[in-house]
Amino acid sequence: MKALVAKEKVVIVYSGRHDRYGRDLFDARIDGRDLGEMLIDEGLAEPWRGHQADWCAILRP
Repeated sequence: MKALVAKEKVVIVYSGRHDRYGRDLFDARIDGRDLGEMLIDEGLAEPWRGHQADWCAILRP
C-alpha cells in the first residue's frame, strides 16, 4: 500500500456513516477506485466477513 499511495493521489471521502463508537468513517480512493478493493484485488487484504470469521484459516496458504 505504501508504494501504491506514494505514486498516486489519494482522495479521502466521507462515507456518511459512523462506526458503533460514533466515529466518522471515510473511504480512500485512487483514480476513483476504492483503495481497500484494490488491496483485496492484489491479494494484500481480505474482505471483511464479520466477527465470526476464522481469520487464521483465511490467511493460511
